[in-house]
Amino acid sequence: DDAWNGSTAAAFAGGTGTAEDPYQIANGAQLVYLASSVNSGETYTGKNFVLTANIDLNGLPWTPIANSFSDALFGGSDYRVFAGNFDGNGYTISNVSIGSETAPLESDVFGLFGATEGKISNLNLDGVTICGIAKNVSGYVIGLAGALAGSASGPIENCHVTNLSMTMNTPDSGWTAAYWIGGHVGALDGSQYIEECSASGTIKELSGKGSIGGLIGELGREAKITYSHADVALDVALDVKPNYYGGADVGGLIGKGNGNKDPETVISNCYATGNVTGGVYSGGFAGSLWGLNIKNCY
Repeated sequence: DDAWNGSTAAAFAGGTGTAEDPYQIANGAQLVYLASSVNSGETYTGKNFVLTANIDLNGLPWTPIANSFSDALFGGSDYRVFAGNFDGNGYTISNVSIGSETAPLESDVFGLFGATEGKISNLNLDGVTICGIAKNVSGYVIGLAGALAGSASGPIENCHVTNLSMTMNTPDSGWTAAYWIGGHVGALDGSQYIEECSASGTIKELSGKGSIGGLIGELGREAKITYSHADVALDVALDVKPNYYGGADVGGLIGKGNGNKDPETVISNCYATGNVTGGVYSGGFAGSLWGLNIKNCY
């Protein structure tokens, strides 16, 4: 496998984007072509993609696929989202690097994908390093971070993250509105599901804010998680920055779950084994939960 050299391809390797003939991505330059297209406004709604090889991103600076999302949270339309279906085909994308310790990226989304609406499946990520600072947007702190995706509004199946190292912080001012950090996904939107997924590595949060989980930071209403696990060491600051309210929800699997008492809102056959330190509302499995049904988990 040739490591990515920072270049951008002019097209995908092949395919027409249909389910029968998906767009093919065979190297880092073609993956960047996808990112640059989405970050220029193309959503690929209903289109299909498949990886045809392992991709080494070589630790070069990565810009998430769909790199701006905060306007969606304010009901606006000036945001980026990947709305296609992405099948990793069992291949691995490795050495994903977003920001650095000396120059953390300031953004509202962090991950291989920033925001997704389609299905992501059969993808492995190995060696994901994220150093980020959430963004102050009109006085509100917005930061959605996950190795796979900052925000997922579509299903995720059979995706695995290994060797994650994430360090996140908040800006010096602003009210913490949407600061959601997960080893796999920052926020999973309502009525979606994660199935047979895992994450392992470390997450450090330096401000003592937000919803932080080994797999998912913030879980939406009516979302489901099944047959998934996390082995992520979570180290969250206890000191809450001045003029901020509340503190962090920190859990080995889920930071915060917002559920309905509804048989469909289920977390089942999941487990978390990472050490959890810090936060205000902390638990080995979940930080805080509202109305979720949990079955056969530890």
